[in-house]
Amino acid sequence: MNIRVAIIEDEREVREELVQQVKQMQHCELDYAIGSFQELLRNNIQKDYNPDVVLVDLFLGKGQPGGLSILEFYHEKKKHPKIIVLSSYCDELTINETEMKGANAHIKKSLTAGSHPSFLENIILKVCDERKPMGFLSITSESTQKTDNKLVLPVPPTTKLSKQQKVFLKLYLGGKTQIEIAKICEVSESTVNNVFSVMRSKKKFNVSNNAQLIRKVIETNIVL
Repeated sequence: MNIRVAIIEDEREVREELVQQVKQMQHCELDYAIGSFQELLRNNIQKDYNPDVVLVDLFLGKGQPGGLSILEFYHEKKKHPKIIVLSSYCDELTINETEMKGANAHIKKSLTAGSHPSFLENIILKVCDERKPMGFLSITSESTQKTDNKLVLPVPPTTKLSKQQKVFLKLYLGGKTQIEIAKICEVSESTVNNVFSVMRSKKKFNVSNNAQLIRKVIETNIVL
């Protein structure tokens, strides 16, 4: 039986990317994907669906109850799903608070962006494996560490870029168009188009346009 996964994320692009990742997973299936705590209550989703795991953003927009409120909501129920918190905030205080509120894992949000679906699926499988309970999981950019009750997993390897790809990206970040990049680097426009196409592909950053590509490059701290 597949693991049923729910997603609560207010950023539409991020939510849609998570949905696509779940749909590509071998052992998981999508239960529902919504953008706010209010939707969870207003639509009575908790009555109609029964997820095994909920991926929830720690902060769901200004003025909205966030991941901590959702943690409290689920843990008031006799049978509640595993909770994986996604957050841009991975300081010790924030991670400890999510653990104390009952989360099963805390993942640095940018690590899921453009990653292969197996990265997130492996975390879901570890969280749901009752045969080998692993305690609270904290997935950050740090090296693997293990304490009495925590396991910090290494992040997936940074996408490697060729020298040419880095040059093209640096020029694009500097405001140059792909046509201008071709002239500056003395290559054909088709070469530039092909290089950017490869970088947008699933083998690299898995994005649909150059704006998303640049965002991924910035988020992953790649040195150009």
